[in-house]
Amino acid sequence: MGLCPFCRTPGASSDNLIRNFDKRMEAGDAIAIHEIGVHYFHGDNGHSQDITKALEYYKRAGDLGYAESYITILALLIFMVME
Repeated sequence: MGLCPFCRTPGASSDNLIRNFDKRMEAGDAIAIHEIGVHYFHGDNGHSQDITKALEYYKRAGDLGYAESYITILALLIFMVME
């Protein structure tokens, strides 16, 4: 990771980011759960690509009140139908 554009301190490593997301997920943070879904969808940051798992995380985040997750699910469904 590069330097923070605001404070010029080194950014967190990929491992630290994943640990932070895991802690936030355990606390029920819907945005963190959605972001883990994004990692599974793209297969990045140490997660293998798994669309089914990504959809599970999107649904879980949506159920916790993060509307963007439902919008993401809808967009994926529309994309799959149009293929």
